[in-house]
Amino acid sequence: MTSALLLIGPLVSIRIELEPASPFHLQTLGLLQLNQSLLIAAERSFDRALALESRLPDSRIGLAQIARRRGDYDLAALQIRRALNLPDLPTHVA
Repeated sequence: MTSALLLIGPLVSIRIELEPASPFHLQTLGLLQLNQSLLIAAERSFDRALALESRLPDSRIGLAQIARRRGDYDLAALQIRRALNLPDLPTHVA
């Protein structure tokens, strides 16, 4: 893991504590967890993000990557199809 990820992880955690209803922060956390092969934690973060905002293709792609790593190619394909069929993407204001 790069030193940048070591710094970003705690910052994302702090942002989630300050703004727990932000699907974007949860999605970022999920991506960091996936990068560290923390599949259960990443899946939970992506699911929480999608529960708050269902139009997050990066969360769907993250779930597809998790399914692929687990050997569940049908679920991976389903998540990719869901990501590609999403209507207008939400805008993110930092």
